[in-house]
Amino acid sequence: MKKILPLVLFMLFNGIMYAQFKGLIVDNYGVTYRVNPDATYDSVKNYKVLFDVYVDSEEHSKVNPQLTNIAEYLNKRLESGVSRDSLDIVVLFHGPATKDVLNDQAYLRFFKSENPNKAIIDSLLNEKADLMVCGQTYKGNAYNKDEKLPNVKMALSAAAVLAWYQSAGYHIINSI
Repeated sequence: MKKILPLVLFMLFNGIMYAQFKGLIVDNYGVTYRVNPDATYDSVKNYKVLFDVYVDSEEHSKVNPQLTNIAEYLNKRLESGVSRDSLDIVVLFHGPATKDVLNDQAYLRFFKSENPNKAIIDSLLNEKADLMVCGQTYKGNAYNKDEKLPNVKMALSAAAVLAWYQSAGYHIINSI
């Protein structure tokens, strides 16, 4: 018993120290670990980031892991002391990820399930992220404009969005 107690205490303490926490900004997505980092971020600076979402899960009934990564990014910034008001976030969908912005009816017609990305997209929109979809890929896939989730903007092309936002000082993150 005396040999087991230290092991049990170690496992319990270790579990508490490295426990995952639900999202602080994006509820139910973007689970993070609490750490005491040596590197810190300027909490007053304005961070301008464009997430370039162009890959997707091969299983149409699963959330695109890149969207979960965006939620993690937002949650980690808050955890590091950066305020939500200091984050300007744009999310651009193109390529295979274009389907992520379809409404449930269209998604069901094309992929035989409701859109698993709708809830996380709604959460990102609630956090004032600016979401856009490449019009070229969208139309190339024969999706109708009225099949798009509300508040996701139709862009002329992904290249136009990337060029404009990069020239406006946004940092492009392709995948995390």
